[in-house]
Amino acid sequence: MAAARAFALLAIGFGSTAFPCLALAQNIERSCSAGYRLHLSVIESADGGTRVPVTEVIGGVANRDGSFGFSATRGCGATVPNRCRRRASEALMACMAAHAATPGERPAACGSGGISAYQIADLGKTITRTVCSYLMSQGFQVPKPYAIDVTIKGSVYGDDGCGGGDRNSLERDLAAMRVTCD
Repeated sequence: MAAARAFALLAIGFGSTAFPCLALAQNIERSCSAGYRLHLSVIESADGGTRVPVTEVIGGVANRDGSFGFSATRGCGATVPNRCRRRASEALMACMAAHAATPGERPAACGSGGISAYQIADLGKTITRTVCSYLMSQGFQVPKPYAIDVTIKGSVYGDDGCGGGDRNSLERDLAAMRVTCD
């Protein structure tokens, strides 16, 4: 019995070195990163007297701790790492789309699916703060209060597979909103 057990262990050990495909049958994890991008199109004063077309892009929406972005890690078979990344990318896009659809509350999709470091509770307030601070820092001269049309985009990036297929990045329009700066 002991000899049979020793032979089985030896065969398994030999099999994984002599036949690497046996070792590759293991599961692995891969990740992608994501963040929001904000495209600004029109600034309008409250009285409607001033309309300023803009083509500004804000590259990121900060988390509570000042960091940008978040990530997701998903598993798959060792021979298909891009499948892991596609799964991570899908989870990230689902989170961002759900939050853009209901910006006042953090959706359950942002706390599952392998997502980590997602700290945005109220996306609407976070975007308003980000846009108004950005425009003030850039010296836009529009009488307050003013409103800005914003397109919220979800951006996923990383290694091949994070953008779907064999691409390494993906960006989608998620929602449009009007931000008011007082």
